[in-house]
Amino acid sequence: MDVIAADHPAAGLWQSLLGQVRAEMAARGAHAARTVVLLPFAQLMPVARRAWAAICPDGFAPRFETSMNWAGRLAAEPGA
Repeated sequence: MDVIAADHPAAGLWQSLLGQVRAEMAARGAHAARTVVLLPFAQLMPVARRAWAAICPDGFAPRFETSMNWAGRLAAEPGA
């Protein structure tokens, strides 16, 4: 199967961003399994998961959520 846009510039940006997330987690002693990373759009959640798996293929991954679906999991009513 042919890969489309395998070297997209956004891949480097995701690696940089998630590297910063890893550094912040390490600075705070936060375990990835107990960490939630909030994203602005639900469409970014699978992209973030794939990017995390690319830089950290072994071990735990944080939960990638939007504020809306995270609030829904907590049975809270999101505001305007």
